[in-house]
Amino acid sequence: MMIFIFSVFWIWIVIFVMVLLVVPLYLYVIVRSGIEQQNKGNHSQDFNMEKSTAVVSFSKANAQLHKTIAETVIGEITHHYISLSGVRNVSSVELASKVCFVFVDQNERNIILETKVDISKTRSDFVENLVRQGRTHVIVIYCQHEESRDLDTLFHRGLGNINEHETLRQLQRQNCFLSIDKEFSFYQMTYIKIFLHETLYQ
Repeated sequence: MMIFIFSVFWIWIVIFVMVLLVVPLYLYVIVRSGIEQQNKGNHSQDFNMEKSTAVVSFSKANAQLHKTIAETVIGEITHHYISLSGVRNVSSVELASKVCFVFVDQNERNIILETKVDISKTRSDFVENLVRQGRTHVIVIYCQHEESRDLDTLFHRGLGNINEHETLRQLQRQNCFLSIDKEFSFYQMTYIKIFLHETLYQ
């Protein structure tokens, strides 16, 4: 009986170690794949961009929450907080950072980036402009979505707005769209830390 328990214990240790090794390796592969997709055909890259992260919020009420979430992955990286609440001409906003986290709060219709049928297109215009410029790596983070708590994927597959918005689909294919509740899961946190390292320092 003791031999069986001992064997099971070591089996679990081996599985645990393999997970610790395999998951970061897998995430590294998808990070590199996403970055390569973003860079492919992008002739407007500015290699003088600042090795920093911009944290963008469209809501004054939730700006502090966005900061708190971002700080769990940014660490010692230089970062700038930008509030676009009330800003009308978001397309005129220019960033110096190589990476931009765009936080979007959960809403009743789960509209992450507005489509043609929506009256206001503030979030959509801002993100589309950054992607079009091609100087900044954009990551859209849909937060306070309870169904996205503790995911072992980057986003909740039930969010239909992804399929309805061309730029959001593009970001999703590049592994640059995440959905969370009020914090990143271990999987997501590991992914973003690898992404930041590969984007800013490689």
